[in-house]
Amino acid sequence: MIEANEISNAKLRIERDSLQQQLIGLFKKSEVQSIKTLGMSVSVKQRAKLVVVNEQAVIRALQLRGLTDYFGVQLNDLFKKSLAPKLASQGEKLSGTTLEHTDFISVVKGRKPDEAK
Repeated sequence: MIEANEISNAKLRIERDSLQQQLIGLFKKSEVQSIKTLGMSVSVKQRAKLVVVNEQAVIRALQLRGLTDYFGVQLNDLFKKSLAPKLASQGEKLSGTTLEHTDFISVVKGRKPDEAK
């Protein structure tokens, strides 16, 4: 039963990713960043991710900044789950890292007039 659900979920993820890429392509081709339709706003946004390409260089950069909580012998989960996403969202890189940007579709349901504050 679990295996069938996992296969079904995997198929849905593939379909979702394919549809998302098609929508991103249409937005870019039309040179549009956002549209409002059917009471919702659909936008193309970018997500930044900090990618470590040289762990020792990152550790040295963290040492120079006095950020010793983010590594031991190697980078720890606190770095990966806290500092790296924060730096990426600010567009900041450390020595030994690169930034990767991924396009994604954001859908936000519009408010009804009586729901507005």
